[in-house]
Amino acid sequence: GGAGTNGYRCSTGSAVVTEAGGSLKSASVIHAVAPAFAVEEGDPTTVEDNDEALTATYSAAMELGRAGGMAYLAFPCSLLQDPTATGDARSVEQILAIGMGAIRASLYPELDEVHLVATDDAEEALLLKVLESSWDPDPFSMSL
Repeated sequence: GGAGTNGYRCSTGSAVVTEAGGSLKSASVIHAVAPAFAVEEGDPTTVEDNDEALTATYSAAMELGRAGGMAYLAFPCSLLQDPTATGDARSVEQILAIGMGAIRASLYPELDEVHLVATDDAEEALLLKVLESSWDPDPFSMSL
């Protein structure tokens, strides 16, 4: 998991908020730990367990945003491209769709924008593909 407040490490499916540092133009950073979908033989974790943990991860981040009165949130796509994290149990498209579903289910009135961040053209194309196939923007507007 990632480091959080006072050295606390996030467990899978959870999130913590910390003060932003460095050159970030944000007051806070939400650190969230998604599951590794690459389940090894003998691991009692099921794909469904990972689906639930992924939903919990996005929901926890959204809840911290709501509790902190954050009007803008951003989620990176790049970490989901790592084959050691995704394995072959779920495609990256399926993982993104699960995350987008959790985001949509956790929208709150004070939230003005959610950004799904792609770091290159391939990630952008993947995000657009998933958005077009699984996201009904009404009554919300979206932009990339």
